[in-house]
Amino acid sequence: MLKTKARFKLLLALGIMILAICVFNMNTVNAATQEELQEMLDVIPSEITLDITELEAMTIKDGCFFEKRTQAIENKIKEILTQNNFSVADINISDTSYPTDYANFYKGIISIGGKQKTISLVYSNSNQKNSSDEQTIKNIKIESPKYYETNMDFMKKLENNEIDFVQELLNKYYSKYATDNSIKIITYTPQGGSDGCLNMGMQVCVAVLKNGFVYNIKNIGWEVTAPSINVPSTVADSELNNYIINAVKEYYPEYANRITKVEKGANSNTAFSNIPNIYTISTDTQYDESYLIVKTTPKITLDNTETNIKLETSEGVIPSNTVLEVAPITEGTTYNTVKTALTNISKFKVFDINLLSDGVKIQPNGKVKISIPVPTEFNKSNLVVYRVADNGDKTEYTVTVNGDVATFETDHFSTYVLAEKEVTQNTTNTNNTTDRKKDDTPKTGTIASIYFMIPVTIISAIGIIAFRRKETK
Repeated sequence: MLKTKARFKLLLALGIMILAICVFNMNTVNAATQEELQEMLDVIPSEITLDITELEAMTIKDGCFFEKRTQAIENKIKEILTQNNFSVADINISDTSYPTDYANFYKGIISIGGKQKTISLVYSNSNQKNSSDEQTIKNIKIESPKYYETNMDFMKKLENNEIDFVQELLNKYYSKYATDNSIKIITYTPQGGSDGCLNMGMQVCVAVLKNGFVYNIKNIGWEVTAPSINVPSTVADSELNNYIINAVKEYYPEYANRITKVEKGANSNTAFSNIPNIYTISTDTQYDESYLIVKTTPKITLDNTETNIKLETSEGVIPSNTVLEVAPITEGTTYNTVKTALTNISKFKVFDINLLSDGVKIQPNGKVKISIPVPTEFNKSNLVVYRVADNGDKTEYTVTVNGDVATFETDHFSTYVLAEKEVTQNTTNTNNTTDRKKDDTPKTGTIASIYFMIPVTIISAIGIIAFRRKETK
């Protein structure tokens, strides 16, 4: 037994010694590497000339900022190091700078193995600039929009790394400052990110070039995107919050399920505070807030004077010259089809409802609200509306009754029926009865602990017996 312990101590001591040697060697290698990296930085001159033009340096392709500039800098540094007999095969060399103003366009931050050095840059055509062009660019006053209105699915596109949508958004606004073909506007975002769903914040920089030369780079600052939705004017104020949540759910169902509050206005400390009709959407995460622009579309109302049936919808759903045509049906093939389809219903009114534009039947491009006067003999609490097809198939619509008018929503017109449903009597005796269901839910606590402890106890017992036998040998 004592020999075994001695051997163990010896092995432990040897392991510690080997570990100490490895650590010492690692520190020595790192120290040597740091010295070599510093030597590399020292041989790099404080100014280098790149074999690309200023226009090429500003090129942004597929979301990659200053691709040619970065590559030209890295190639030049490798060339200089190789000429000074340094091996660059295993060294990470990169340009970590993104010009956010005019001065930084002529500077580069070189990183070699993590150590950095700032150098001045000269482009192949920098000495060909024109002072008159420079003054022209200085006279251009570029202003920020502060926020960009987007579609609801804008952030969804960004999830797929489609950065081109951001560039398109920025270029659409700032391109107006290019007053002639010799002026080129290039926008880019060195930093940016989303709030987790609806909005994106981004630092925006605008470079202004004339005849291929950079004369100004303006750091606009932080700007935001705000998606908008169109809410039909037929949506009541009491229904607005649910409408907004459902609109969000169409594009971001997981996010919508976490919404806890929707309220008009925005925090005065945010970039959204001056946006008209802005709504704040809060979720169950403390700092997770999104902002949405809500627009109300104008209401269009059509009346049929013969039946007093009314249509309400929003602008854009139907053409401006649309006519509401309604024909009551009291007999004939269509009436008989409806009667056969509505089993156990004795009270109903049938209407052939159509929309006409230039005398041609059309269908709406969205939902419309139809209001039908309720006959005095109908029970208002049991009303229902059906759309009945030529083959007798029927589609049921939810009805809202306000006074003597029954209202429902649809996006298709044909034969509609206002009916009173028969009340079904419930003859089942439910007095003094209680449904008792067997609880099959797995139990936790004492029983579960017993089931767990049995195998643990057996294994422990076997281990103790084996250990004692070993000690007695």
